[in-house]
Amino acid sequence: MNLKNSQYQAIMRQYDLRQLQHRHLQSQRYQEICDRLPAYRQLEEETASFCADRARAAALGRKDVLQDMQQSFLNFRKSIRMLFSHSREMMFMTILLIKMVLQKLLMVRHSANR
Repeated sequence: MNLKNSQYQAIMRQYDLRQLQHRHLQSQRYQEICDRLPAYRQLEEETASFCADRARAAALGRKDVLQDMQQSFLNFRKSIRMLFSHSREMMFMTILLIKMVLQKLLMVRHSANR
């Protein structure tokens, strides 16, 4: 069964609207995290910087730097735990943050293995 052009456009409009709504919800949730936890943005920036440095070191074959960075990552994890440990309300946000950090590290590891 073929779609007419108008049917296809109607489906695409619905899809675009749904995407826009989801982006808006995601943006609201992100802003809520940043409002409740001001240090979150700094942690996010540090994570991005760490991942870029690690990828650079992996690409250059700098095993000594990678070992130092592994220790830095463990210290970073400790600081995240300390930051969130004082508030049970932030537990959900902690899980989200750790998930994002792990996803970024997996992406770096995947790109370094290529």
